[in-house]
Amino acid sequence: MMRQGKSMMADMGGASGMMNAMNSGDGSFIGGNQSSNGGITTSNSVGFNYRDQWGKRINVYGSYSFSHRNNDALTYTAQQNIFTDTSFLTNQDNTSSTIGDNHRFYFNMEYQMDSFNYIKISPSAVFNKRRRQQKVCLIIAKHLRHHKLQME
Repeated sequence: MMRQGKSMMADMGGASGMMNAMNSGDGSFIGGNQSSNGGITTSNSVGFNYRDQWGKRINVYGSYSFSHRNNDALTYTAQQNIFTDTSFLTNQDNTSSTIGDNHRFYFNMEYQMDSFNYIKISPSAVFNKRRRQQKVCLIIAKHLRHHKLQME
């Protein structure tokens, strides 16, 4: 929507400002709490936008969004190290779950003082919550080799 030759996207700093508003501090897009450990990820989000004019001189607009992300990963590692007199067998099971919730609220109020000047108030709030659970089971087995020396 245009307001005296200026769009809402321009108010947020153009396309790059809009992208920055959608990015979170951990490098993820819209909501954060992104996990890079693979696994199965489930994401849900909802949001709404509001725009209104209060009287002749006050325009208000804003948005609220909520996102939820759940990442579950299972890994299994088997490793054998062989040395001259012994060997080690290592098995590791790793189960992890990362859950993240994000709330974002943006609001703008513009008071048009005259045809050239206005005052703009732009509060915003962001709340991120992240929980991670991890369970590791590690088994190490050692096997000694017995060598018989043969004399000739």
